[in-house]
Amino acid sequence: MDTEEPALPLSAYAGTYRNGIYGTVTIKTADDGLNVTFEHHPNLSAELDYMDNDTFRMTYSNQSYGIFPTKFTVTNGKVTSVDIKASDFVEYDSYVFTK
Repeated sequence: MDTEEPALPLSAYAGTYRNGIYGTVTIKTADDGLNVTFEHHPNLSAELDYMDNDTFRMTYSNQSYGIFPTKFTVTNGKVTSVDIKASDFVEYDSYVFTK
């Protein structure tokens, strides 16, 4: 890891992100990182812990979804999207959600 903290404050990554197929995910700040909730999966959540280069480790509340690097896209100092992946057992492709 190059740095111990993201270049932007955690609040910059928080917000509602949309995907035309999957719906919305909501990312909120928490004491120790970020929390994710999923519109179409109300019993599923995830925690995001910073790794490096606008990439966070996503740990799902349901272990069958896995643990994956989750990359945010930052353009001109603003977070514009996030690429979310789950276990191939659940879904083969990743989804890009736009803020």
